[in-house]
Amino acid sequence: MISTKHRSGAGRAFRRAPLVLLAAATLITAAACSSSSSSSNSSSTSSSPGTASSGGSVPAALKADFPGKKATGTPVKVGLINNEGSSPVAEPSTGDAAVAAADYANAELGGIAGHPIQVDRCAENEDTASATACANKMVQDKVAVVVIGTTGFGNTMVPIIAKAGIPYVSATGSSSDELTTPGTFMWTGGFPADLGGMARYAAQHGYKKVTAFVIDTPSALAGAQAVGGPLFKAAGVGFSVEPVPPAVADATSQVTAGLSGKPGAAAIVADASTCTSILQALNTVQPGIPRLVNTSCLNVSTLTALGSAMNGVNVFGRSDTQSSAPEAQLYR
Repeated sequence: MISTKHRSGAGRAFRRAPLVLLAAATLITAAACSSSSSSSNSSSTSSSPGTASSGGSVPAALKADFPGKKATGTPVKVGLINNEGSSPVAEPSTGDAAVAAADYANAELGGIAGHPIQVDRCAENEDTASATACANKMVQDKVAVVVIGTTGFGNTMVPIIAKAGIPYVSATGSSSDELTTPGTFMWTGGFPADLGGMARYAAQHGYKKVTAFVIDTPSALAGAQAVGGPLFKAAGVGFSVEPVPPAVADATSQVTAGLSGKPGAAAIVADASTCTSILQALNTVQPGIPRLVNTSCLNVSTLTALGSAMNGVNVFGRSDTQSSAPEAQLYR
């Protein structure tokens, strides 16, 4: 859990969290998520030891991470499905960050066991039709594995991909199929870990009830109700869910409804733009209420919009892009 404090320049410092996977142990996931376009081939760059793949210099502390071991074997085709269509909650930056990860792996780490990563990228639009189309594309293209960037439609894609015997990999899962189907692999505790952390925090601080403002997508709502309810109950904290439309400009009506039960704290499970609207509404309706949010709320747009109103917001997540830790430095 991270407690935020706004400062000058903070907005520039924060980036999207899900692809802080550049450590060697988790690089395959991040690298597999990469391509600069929707084409099936990713670009590959080369570099000499001690230089960044882009040609820039590398801090002395990170030179060991840039050995210049270029991948030269036959390519390994890896599928990437990411939420980057015309949806208001699209997150193409997740795929773009993966481009850098794949280039880095191919130029510096020998790809996957010496084989360059060839990315087959498909943009889904956070609806059943596009999610189904992308899943079917992965099967038709016979990829070795499918990596998911961000999506709320795991329950749509997992059955198709798993039935074909293709591993399904994501940094975090939110849907029941992602979390329970054989052949699916999540790098972190995901949604249950976030909600479990919020429940424990609420209990420790004596909150008798928490209202969760959850983005109105199938997997997010179902996950919050199916997972959050039991976790908060086990912690001795009341729990209710208030759906919020994706990318809603003004969430005042939803926030007012959610606060009508007089909760001791408000939780937020949403993408960046929806989170911004919810936080703005909370600051208007009940500015003093404790706020427990997921890492999507820790981004440039939210920090810019909220400014000092972000002070004291408690962020629950599984990634860190801004500290002095070696992995965070490597990501930057």
